[in-house]
Amino acid sequence: MKEKNLITRLLLYSILPLIGLVINYYISNHSLTDNLLIYALKFNIINITGVGALIILLVLVLAVSDTSKWIKKYYSEKQNLTVTPLNEKINELKENIKHKEDLLLAKAGSLMDKYNDLQQYQEKETLLKHLKRFTLNKPVIHSAQLYRYSKKIFNDETLVKVNYINGYAIEGIDINALIQTYYHIPKGIYFDMNNILELKRKLDILTESEKDFESIQVSNEIEHQVQEDILNTIEEFIKTYRPLIESKEPSSLTESDSYIIALYELCVEIYLSLTDDSDYDTWELNFFTPEIDHQLKNMKRTGILSGILKINEYIFRNEGLSSKKGRIYITRCFQLNNQNYIILLSILPNIIDFPNWRKLLSTQTKELIQGLQDDLSLIYNEVEHERMM
Repeated sequence: MKEKNLITRLLLYSILPLIGLVINYYISNHSLTDNLLIYALKFNIINITGVGALIILLVLVLAVSDTSKWIKKYYSEKQNLTVTPLNEKINELKENIKHKEDLLLAKAGSLMDKYNDLQQYQEKETLLKHLKRFTLNKPVIHSAQLYRYSKKIFNDETLVKVNYINGYAIEGIDINALIQTYYHIPKGIYFDMNNILELKRKLDILTESEKDFESIQVSNEIEHQVQEDILNTIEEFIKTYRPLIESKEPSSLTESDSYIIALYELCVEIYLSLTDDSDYDTWELNFFTPEIDHQLKNMKRTGILSGILKINEYIFRNEGLSSKKGRIYITRCFQLNNQNYIILLSILPNIIDFPNWRKLLSTQTKELIQGLQDDLSLIYNEVEHERMM
């Protein structure tokens, strides 16, 4: 519609100069006596001609202006007609690319999940084979269990989470593994006990480190000081927490109290190791009344917790009322790929009759851990290599 209006105006602009030319021709070819109007026009012919020229010029300017606008609008509309489909096509292509990227990410995630599943499957199979082979080849070992654990410190407690990974037991042995358990240790108890254990680990490092002749006296002085610090800290721990247990009735004891006695046993074990050269078995000791000891030791299994806190080897005996009563266990912690593990071995009960039985268990436990680390490292490396391909 707008294009028709523009054409009409252009035609009008073309006709107006023609009308002016016709009038001018008419005036030029008639005599003065023919018409007074003609005479009047002729008298002002110069003015009329000038006005006509201005009108013609104005008409041309308007015509050019409208024509320019029409051309711009025409090409703008043509450009829009061309660009709009292109933009729509580009947006469509972008959406297709985004969709394909989402599909690739989903497939990549699925592939990673499959790699993780493969890794977990290979890990479980390898662990089971290794634990089985180890248990069958060691006459004094009845079962071997592997757990993964983590520790989280909160405002009022320390949470220790333990998950069962895999295990193997010889025929006729009930291992009754912990599938998953949580230990909620009150903040004060954990930090007091951890302070003792840190001092003990420091002492172990000093004792096991190689010393030259010049530094042996200095090292002995440091060891003596650390040992004194450990003994004093243990005495403070016992003075603080023993009355808390003794003041309670056996029926009112809680799970937190069972943690106290577990840590109490650890303290006594460390204390005896520093003050007595003879072999010691903390399970032979009665820390409280028989009723309290019985109630606490049957409340929750704390052997693994004590092993996690001690990190190094921890030996304990089952004092419960089940068929496992009297069974001896040894634990040791280790790390692999930035994750914490603890191995739990159940031992032939009469192992304590063997000469150097502690050294025997220590050697076999370290052997098992080294084998597990080698096997699991191989699995992780293989899966990582496949993932990078």
